[in-house]
Amino acid sequence: MQKQVGIGKQDFAALRESQCFYIDKTDFIRQWWNYRDDVTLITRPRRFGKTLNMSMLNCFFPNKYADRGDLFKGLDIWKDSGYRQIQGTYPVLYLSFASVKADNVSDAKKQVKSRIVSLYQDFEYLLENEKLMESEKMAYRHILTEMAEMDDITACDSLNYLCRYLEHAYGKKVIILLDEYDTPMQEANVYGYWEEMTSFLRNLFNATFKTNKYCIDGLPNRHLTKECDCMKKKLSVMAVIILVLAICVSAWFYGYYNRKSNDNLPTLTAIAEMSEADVNSLLPGYHIDQLREVWGKPDTSENSTACWKLGNDTTLVVSYKNNGIVAICGLKDDSGASIGE
Repeated sequence: MQKQVGIGKQDFAALRESQCFYIDKTDFIRQWWNYRDDVTLITRPRRFGKTLNMSMLNCFFPNKYADRGDLFKGLDIWKDSGYRQIQGTYPVLYLSFASVKADNVSDAKKQVKSRIVSLYQDFEYLLENEKLMESEKMAYRHILTEMAEMDDITACDSLNYLCRYLEHAYGKKVIILLDEYDTPMQEANVYGYWEEMTSFLRNLFNATFKTNKYCIDGLPNRHLTKECDCMKKKLSVMAVIILVLAICVSAWFYGYYNRKSNDNLPTLTAIAEMSEADVNSLLPGYHIDQLREVWGKPDTSENSTACWKLGNDTTLVVSYKNNGIVAICGLKDDSGASIGE
């Protein structure tokens, strides 16, 4: 079967099963697995394949893909027997906030809570697991039945609890993959409920990532989030960059349109007939490149000083600043004495 180019595909399994072209990025699994970071943040431009890489990880590690080694057959990661042994052997929580978009904080929180309840529904079979205590099963059912009325405290702790249930059931710590975690922050910034939303997400992420002892730690050490660290910081940085660029452009235009015109620059022959005082009142403010453009290359030039011989045993000496603007001028004879003295 001839391979096709799959436009916009973000599901790794679907991409492999449909025999679409795939640029092998599975070595990312090895690199990521060998890092010792507690949290890995992926920051790349849009359409850079972040979600597809997340989907790839979600096909490699979870228990539900234990019999799906065919998805990785022929790819780089499958050449390593050590990684073939760990494929499909870990409990994994994978969720995306890509569609958490609301114009008010109440609806935004409900959408986040809905994603959490969906995760609980995916693992509802844990209620039949004998390794969970009855109190844990009661708490699990409470989450399932309280989606609409779930309070913020319960929601913020819910993923931590789910990791505990999975760790008890499988005897392994949990890998968490979170995609598009900054989307709710962007919406909050646009619609004016930034403080309320960031407070809620801060508590959620703290309980899920920072203080979660049921997630993988040591080696390997993995929780994966995506996009920017903080949308508000990014906007602030962008504002500073735009301001600096505006100042630089304004300064350039000011200098360009307010510099002296070459049309008013006298010839060297005319300079030779002037006094040093006249020359020193006329030339400062010109750019040294303007003088070179009209008079040609100076006879000597060093240490921010350029000299043109005027042909009557007189030399015009022009000193300029670091930015090239002429600062002071003088006329000297062959002995180096100032004509004006």
